[in-house]
Amino acid sequence: MVKFKYIFLMAMISLNSCVPAIVGGAAVGGRVMMQDKTVGESISDSTIWTKIRAGFMREKVDSLLGTINIEVSEGRVLLTGFIDQSQDIVKILKLVWDQDGVKEVINEIKVKDKENSPSAFDYAKDAWTTTQIKTKLLFTSDIRSANFSVETIDSVVYLFGIAKSEDEVGVVKDIASSVGNAKQIVSYIRIRKSLDSRIEDTKGEKPVSKQEQLDSGSVEGDVEEEDIFDTEF
Repeated sequence: MVKFKYIFLMAMISLNSCVPAIVGGAAVGGRVMMQDKTVGESISDSTIWTKIRAGFMREKVDSLLGTINIEVSEGRVLLTGFIDQSQDIVKILKLVWDQDGVKEVINEIKVKDKENSPSAFDYAKDAWTTTQIKTKLLFTSDIRSANFSVETIDSVVYLFGIAKSEDEVGVVKDIASSVGNAKQIVSYIRIRKSLDSRIEDTKGEKPVSKQEQLDSGSVEGDVEEEDIFDTEF
């Protein structure tokens, strides 16, 4: 019982970090958390996150503190979490793609199984896994932990963000796989461009329209296969 209370307490700490807040120009709680950004990148990603969350509430597919997690980095949107009805996925994806500036949508939303729906303990265990990984990243030298977001769904850890190099990606994945409850690591980490090229990219940048996004290819075609590997026990 004591162990469960401890896990639940840490889970609440982790879940509370999802409350929208902006501190020192960088939003915390996993929505727009990358600090190594140009001003244009930060504003654009924050706007995208806010519009998506507002849209979810308006269409009643999720609430402000609901079960769908939204991560935004350089116009890339990662969706994780659970929903009750599979038909809502199409509505959710359309809503996200309708936002100006969205360049890629990575859908990792799961439909709840009525016979095996996640319990409060499952949510707490996943939150505790996320908290342990975030803490290890925070205290790892030469890694800016704010450049990465971590979400754990059904013991699968999703990594998202921007790394300086392939070596840094490897370190982050090793840290995630070292946590006992992490059964699988899915990495959507990108290697960042140089600061000068990113500043140039955002100069006079015009929002990307939905039609331009659709003309560039299908939703499925825009999502590249990422690195997925199972941890060993």
